[in-house]
Amino acid sequence: GELVSFRIISEQVMAYAKSFEEKLNTIFLMVNALAYASQIPESVKKSLAVLSELGEPLPESLSETDIKLSIEHTKGILQVFTDEELFEYKLMTDPLKKMALKFLARLETSLQMTNPPMQPIVTLKIVELSIAYGMSPVSPVGFIHFGQILVALGYIEEGCRLVRTGRKLLDKLGSKEVAGECFATFTQVICFIEPLQSTIDFHFQGHTIAMAAGDIHAALFNIALYTGMICWAGRQLLFCKEKFAYARRLMVEHNHLTWLAHINAMEENVWRLIGSDECTTKANNKFHGENDLREANPHATMTFNFQKMYISFMFREYEQTKSFAEKFFEFDRHSYIIIYIYTVHIFYGGIASFWIYRETDDPKWATRGQKAKLMLEKWAQSSPYNFLHRACLLKAEECFCHGDVDNAKLLYEKAVSTAREYRFINYEALACECAAYFFISQGDMKISMETSYRLIVSITNGEQ
Repeated sequence: GELVSFRIISEQVMAYAKSFEEKLNTIFLMVNALAYASQIPESVKKSLAVLSELGEPLPESLSETDIKLSIEHTKGILQVFTDEELFEYKLMTDPLKKMALKFLARLETSLQMTNPPMQPIVTLKIVELSIAYGMSPVSPVGFIHFGQILVALGYIEEGCRLVRTGRKLLDKLGSKEVAGECFATFTQVICFIEPLQSTIDFHFQGHTIAMAAGDIHAALFNIALYTGMICWAGRQLLFCKEKFAYARRLMVEHNHLTWLAHINAMEENVWRLIGSDECTTKANNKFHGENDLREANPHATMTFNFQKMYISFMFREYEQTKSFAEKFFEFDRHSYIIIYIYTVHIFYGGIASFWIYRETDDPKWATRGQKAKLMLEKWAQSSPYNFLHRACLLKAEECFCHGDVDNAKLLYEKAVSTAREYRFINYEALACECAAYFFISQGDMKISMETSYRLIVSITNGEQ
């Protein structure tokens, strides 16, 4: 909230600096302050300008072919090293290269929210400089994000191995200034092979570490992700409500509007799912400039549209679901970026698409649903615990669309049973509800009533 004062002070410091090198720390603080104040596009612009002056310019864009070739090249270089060799790798000594890596690391999350196609370019540059000049305290950011890229491309085992390597490098190098961001990405990616319920608390650990290091941006990033993850893990809604209140209090206290914009709509959804009228007065309180912030931050817009699509779907509000689904699918998340939260987006986008297809017979919705189904099936191979129940539910919905009654019945049952086995009470309840709608469409009210009863039992057990 003191950005104006900081600008004035930094300008005075810059005026007395005798060289570009002497200005770098002040510029870096300004870049961080801009991101903190939700002025991310300006923060990105300043970072790119500094990198050019440091002799590490970044292209504004690369073709898909060039990016894939660069990823494969970097992947090949890293395959030569064992984990132990990376841990014992030489340290970076060039002060200007160290500073370049700090600006590159600052760009990772900012570009993910404002210009996703450019993020892989930054990640590859961090890894490239670390191998060429040695490990710096912020090198773990690059290795963890490169692991994230590999997971997004389907190299799940190899990507998670690299994410773990980056996490260990973080401990070895004592990189407190980037620990929060590393924990955030590490936790989101490791969920592709480890049970969600056993990994969520890493976000709270990352939040605590970042707060201690004074990295408020990363601390609030972790707490924003944590609040979302506990909802999708099926924690009790009253518990989720308490955590959202804690997150909101911190974001308001630190005037951090970027993450506040991300959690606003989801907090409102929690209140609505609880059944409280307070959702319209307490949670749905837009702050001044929220709409402008979303216009400058496509990721925040995507999150808002997803949450509106999700809650409309949950309450079977068809027109609202379709309207927000159209807006949600306008966002280009880019194929090189994946975090666990996105798998939730993809799942609900898919299940909403199958419903809309049954209402419209428009093939684009069937295609969207099928794409989501294929992605969940792929992830279920590496972590059935986190993904199998959702893959089965999407397949059941696809069978519903095509009139494949026998397979739909089997798949709805499997979706219910696997969600129960893996203790996802929220998805168990959703599978029961979707199955009930399916049986109603078949005119089988008896089975529909039985399925609805299982839904009530599932919800009741979840509240105990």
